Amino acid sequence: MSDAGPWLLLDVGNSAIKWRLASASGLFSEGGRADDVATLSAMLEGRDWYRVAIASVAADSRDTTLAEVASAGRPVEVHYATADAELLGLRNRYPAPQSLGVDRWLAMLAAWHHLGGPLCVVDRAQQSRWTSSRETACTRAVLFCQVPNSCTGHWE
Repeated sequence: MSDAGPWLLLDVGNSAIKWRLASASGLFSEGGRADDVATLSAMLEGRDWYRVAIASVAADSRDTTLAEVASAGRPVEVHYATADAELLGLRNRYPAPQSLGVDRWLAMLAAWHHLGGPLCVVDRAQQSRWTSSRETACTRAVLFCQVPNSCTGHWE
């Protein structure tokens, strides 16, 4: 993260959008949680940032709308986190690396960065599907990282 000015960090799930402002020196106290894009837009009113980082498991159409809100009509750089086959010395051994949710990939990268050795990341998420009767589904993922820097996983 460069010192060129604040970043807007967006963690976009299926049911909520979490945001925080940050710089190279750390996280700002400004941040929050929005249930929808309109609420996020109102929460961001009057704040300044120069770059946007989006980690999203939502639909592409929602990401496009978020990028428009995050740029707020000004020329800002928008960066999307993706699950890669390899990054920072950590290998994703899923047959299709992008099938690993970016939230789980980022959790593994952070844990790998801080621990630097074998680890297990356990993730549990609740997903809402809006239908005539609101249904929810819970998913669990267990991700194993071990020497030589490769990760495998299982989810239900």
